[in-house]
Amino acid sequence: MKKFFLIAVLFVTAIGISQERQKDQDMHQNLKQEKQDISAEQRAKTTVIRLTEVLNLNEAQQKQVFEVHLNMAEKRSNGTIARNDKTKMEEMKNDYRNKMKAILNKEQFDIWSSSGLRK
Repeated sequence: MKKFFLIAVLFVTAIGISQERQKDQDMHQNLKQEKQDISAEQRAKTTVIRLTEVLNLNEAQQKQVFEVHLNMAEKRSNGTIARNDKTKMEEMKNDYRNKMKAILNKEQFDIWSSSGLRK
């Protein structure tokens, strides 16, 4: 009887763990899908909001940063830039850095480049 009870407990535990794993996988897949469903314009807006809070961007800077990020998000979403093409990715990063350097003042650029905001 003890063995039967022990086997039943182990069986119930194994089922619970497998259900939890499936639930985690489903949640991860849903989050991934939601992230892909965000439009290029929404991505650009969220980035501008985040950068404005940290760097205190003025309205002109916000518009310029929005245009830069909108352009980048559109390139990513329509597949213009492949993630496995390292040379194009490097060119895009350098181009992005130069555009941000032109938009931001020295203090803002230093904060932006030294933090994780440039990603």
